[in-house]
Amino acid sequence: MTNRQPVSPHEVKEALLPNDKGGYVQRWYVYRDCLPVNAINQFIHKKSGRSPSTGKTYAYDLVAWLNFLYRRKTEYHEATLPDIEAYKDYLAYGLYCNSSVLKITSEITYSTLKRAIIAIQGFYRWFAGHVEVFVPVHTSAQRKFNARNKVKHSFMYGQIYEVHVDEILDIENMRLKPSGYKKHWLTEAEKKAFLDSFHTERDKAIFMLLCEGMRIDEALSIKYSAYDSDDLTVKPSRSKGYTDEYEDKFRIIAFHDQRTSEYIDRYIQTERADVETALDDYLVPMFVNLKKHDVSYGKAVTYRNWWGVLKTAAKKVGIDPTEIATHVGRRSFIQEKLEEGEDPEIIRQMVGWASQKPLDAYRDTRSKKVIKNAAERRRSRW
Repeated sequence: MTNRQPVSPHEVKEALLPNDKGGYVQRWYVYRDCLPVNAINQFIHKKSGRSPSTGKTYAYDLVAWLNFLYRRKTEYHEATLPDIEAYKDYLAYGLYCNSSVLKITSEITYSTLKRAIIAIQGFYRWFAGHVEVFVPVHTSAQRKFNARNKVKHSFMYGQIYEVHVDEILDIENMRLKPSGYKKHWLTEAEKKAFLDSFHTERDKAIFMLLCEGMRIDEALSIKYSAYDSDDLTVKPSRSKGYTDEYEDKFRIIAFHDQRTSEYIDRYIQTERADVETALDDYLVPMFVNLKKHDVSYGKAVTYRNWWGVLKTAAKKVGIDPTEIATHVGRRSFIQEKLEEGEDPEIIRQMVGWASQKPLDAYRDTRSKKVIKNAAERRRSRW
């Protein structure tokens, strides 16, 4: 009997690292046959610095790349641009990528494919400056990179990270699946329709918190003790992968819509109180599972729970569930503040950004109110 090599020896494992506050920070690392892949993990650790969830995304993108190379009998430090090209076709068309005529539509979106390629390019850009591999590259761009970054050796990885991602994707010749989440903003009438479609006060409260500019992981992480019914504020215990050991990083959210506190109060007084009575226990999470015969009864609502609720509600409202995301409430909040003429710096503080840079991605440039307010702000500086 012969031993067969595993098809996918690389895997992602979760790790909890102690921090200086006596708690733990969550990380994700890549292992091969139960052993850590050091160079990959150093890069992932660097990417996890500002956001653990970013590190997790890079870990899964890179482990897929490593397993693809393994099937091609290539090590990651031997990869070249043709490997990237082959991987792009593999992601887009799977088993059909060797066909000379591609007449199928890919099941992957452009944004997902682009993210995967950017993760690989980012790793090799970092790898070139940190690991000594004596394969000379004599391009002008590589020499400039080495001089700019004080790299003492020449490497072959410039051919991977110096190529623009759109050149690699060659999108004109690929029939990629259209990107989803086309519904970026909700009107007030659509908000009301969503609220009318939810079956529970809990779901209405969560939805309104998202329309207050909260991220879904922030809303679902709220502890009962973090809600101030007098000041009408809440504070999350998780944000973008950071957990409550980083409590000082989390902003306090003050409600702008009176309905938010009304739905939260009704939920606490009715549905949540019923669960506490049935379990005869104090519940730490604010939002809990309400299904009595479910194994998760009384436990915190998960992203998957809420995602299913939102898609069901979207269908009732008449919106294609594949075109809506949990971020639609946050986007709508930002758009409303822009239409009201709110200062971009105040908006940045409200939604918890480190800079104003992401604002353009949330702005509906077709809105006449936004254009008018922007013009008035410019005129006020004259």
